[in-house]
Amino acid sequence: MRSKNIHAEMFQEYIRGENLRRETFNEKPRGTYIDYLNKDSIDTMHFSGDNMWESAVEWGKKNIDNFTLDMINYL
Repeated sequence: MRSKNIHAEMFQEYIRGENLRRETFNEKPRGTYIDYLNKDSIDTMHFSGDNMWESAVEWGKKNIDNFTLDMINYL
């Protein structure tokens, strides 16, 4: 149980850091995407909107076995 709390805290800290970075550089990302290996090819899943980061995390956890947050990229 303790490791889940640590991971949740690390995730929240990462989100705060990303939000601060965007505000500091006055950036408004157009979207996020995840590149993932699908059989023999690399596929891309795109996300947009106000909750694009959260949507990407949710989709990644649900559909990719070895999902990590560094798999999410900004457009």
